[in-house]
Amino acid sequence: MAIGEDQGGSLAWNRSSATEAQTLELEPNRDALSIDGTEARRTPDRDGSANGFGFRKRWKLRPIKVLLLCAVAVSLLSIASVYRQRSNGADAPSATINSPVGDVPGSAMSGSGASAASDPSRPFPAVPLPRIEPGVVIGDAPPAGWSHLIFKSRSRLASGAIDSLPEFARELAEFIFYAMTARVVRDDEGVWGFDQVAIGLGTRIGANDVIISSATYKKLGAELGPIKSIVLSYAEQRLDKMVVAYRSRSMAIVDTPTLLHIDGQNRETLFRYLFLVEPHTGGLATIVWRIELGSAGEYLRLGSEPILIQPNLVSVTALHVDGSKITAGIPSSQAFAGKELPTGVTLRFLPEAAQPAMTKPVSMATAEKLETAFRKVLAEMQGGR
Repeated sequence: MAIGEDQGGSLAWNRSSATEAQTLELEPNRDALSIDGTEARRTPDRDGSANGFGFRKRWKLRPIKVLLLCAVAVSLLSIASVYRQRSNGADAPSATINSPVGDVPGSAMSGSGASAASDPSRPFPAVPLPRIEPGVVIGDAPPAGWSHLIFKSRSRLASGAIDSLPEFARELAEFIFYAMTARVVRDDEGVWGFDQVAIGLGTRIGANDVIISSATYKKLGAELGPIKSIVLSYAEQRLDKMVVAYRSRSMAIVDTPTLLHIDGQNRETLFRYLFLVEPHTGGLATIVWRIELGSAGEYLRLGSEPILIQPNLVSVTALHVDGSKITAGIPSSQAFAGKELPTGVTLRFLPEAAQPAMTKPVSMATAEKLETAFRKVLAEMQGGR
């Protein structure tokens, strides 16, 4: 069993309490990400201030400025900032295993992934990572329709050649946030299983952080203007590269390409997320590690130790600005990169997990080796504290 440490220092599954148990009727089409009988919970964010980055009074832009803005949009959103999180400094609980908010019974888990009757060596067909439905409000706890908030993250220029950027370029780095959510459900026998994981991007609308899309932001009340709408569009294109590499009733694997500042350089890399469900409680362990990529995008080697990330992680992504990738104030697609992995507890790779941890594509046999190894590591962590 995977155990973490709660705020009181005792060993326990993280148990998020819900004010009211939710009974969710899941539609057969999982990719639709729609939940019958639920509405987005309008939970105000702690910071009630609205975004101050507007371009209402800047419509008369010179052509060179438009060029600069578009280039900055491409560069900023070449980073999937959601993968490179840093604690925002608030008092946060120790990394632990997330328990579900509310009760989610009765799902048949149709189309949930690998079957026991499948060929264990057959590669799982990777699918695009689903999106959180626009209009969902993301606070510091799981939103309505989801049992777990994996993270919510904003970007902030923090180091490097920040002074090389025009002021309007800096503004564009901070108006979007990213969020990842997951859902576990109980079957008719009371056993919890993995159901879905999704990604979304949003912005501040009034007092709330709201998931948006290019097709919905105006209707939802987000006043972006033409330049921020370009940034939003490029952000959505980055999300298209994220995939669910494997999914079964007990676990899932998600691969997310990103830019990271490594050994003094901004480099393309990949974050792999592993989700493990505790079948008796519905707890969810989220573990992430880095995989180094080759020039053609091939998976070369492990680039970090695995991290058991902090539940309900609300963070600010610190971005490094590489001055060598900026020409005449125009940043290239490699100019901005995150600096570190998400906040959490550092684990270790067992020898039998090292190769499966970087395998692509993922088969049932590979996934089972990973699952067995990490459940053992988490059980050891419980017994050693």
